[in-house]
Amino acid sequence: MRLKELGFTMLEMVIAIGILVIMSGLGAGYYAGTFRSISLDSTKKTIIEDLRTAQGNAMQGEFAMKWGVRFSNGASQSYELFRTPVDYADPGRITLQTSYLQSGLIFTDPATSNTKDIIFNRTTGQTSASSVTFESSTSGSSATVNVTSEGIID
Repeated sequence: MRLKELGFTMLEMVIAIGILVIMSGLGAGYYAGTFRSISLDSTKKTIIEDLRTAQGNAMQGEFAMKWGVRFSNGASQSYELFRTPVDYADPGRITLQTSYLQSGLIFTDPATSNTKDIIFNRTTGQTSASSVTFESSTSGSSATVNVTSEGIID
């Protein structure tokens, strides 16, 4: 009498590995989408925080100047926190910090090869209504930061 052999057949192993490959592929796609979403949200929060810093400094009259943020859509996707007597072109302007968008994110507003300045007035914190939009270069998902003329940032 022959004992029943224990173990898996080659076909059973191939089916099990195939199921694992399919499941990991689905999980990787989900993870990539979640990562892009987190990256957009994180960048939006950082830009809002930097705009509020500029606005707060302007309202407090720090250095008796206007404060602003310049967004640059060029070779580097970046933005600068600065203070100025009048505007960004003023020779008295001082750039305090330059920040870069995370890898895989690009500005869509301002348009390619352009800049956009959001400058807050002293004591009032008001500015011209404006917005900045950036997106994931791989998924096309985007986020927008709006600033009203009253200085409300969201």
